[in-house]
Amino acid sequence: MIVRNFMDILKNMETLEKYRKLGEENQNEEEFIFYRETMAAGNNFVVVEVGGRYFFAPSKFVGYLNNSMPTHRGLRAVDRDGRKTNVAIDKIMWTSKNENESVDRAFIKFCEENGFRPFENRTREYWIVHVSPDIRPLTGIPVDRSQVPP
Repeated sequence: MIVRNFMDILKNMETLEKYRKLGEENQNEEEFIFYRETMAAGNNFVVVEVGGRYFFAPSKFVGYLNNSMPTHRGLRAVDRDGRKTNVAIDKIMWTSKNENESVDRAFIKFCEENGFRPFENRTREYWIVHVSPDIRPLTGIPVDRSQVPP
């Protein structure tokens, strides 16, 4: 099932951020490897920018409702298609995805800081959402949920 609103996307972003943090803390290597592989392979990303800090998530992951590592791996063999998720995300977001050199540089730096490199020779595009740092969910993505689209 495809996401229906921005809160669905944000929930999936929080899941990815949890995988990153667990790996960073050496608590779950399998989830951290999955995180790095998923991020490195992405072409289109939802980006939440909070106070100059970017949180990245590939559309192929965040576009499926209540996604997780086991769910995403299961979709691989069946019906995982970024074109479907991109259409859904386009309908949800109030901005179009575009190439963005400064965000792309931030993404490459972010990848390097987390011990991996994104696939080369790809054009990446981003949906960018700027939000206020008023709320800090447990996963660390500080989002004022009243400022995101329904």
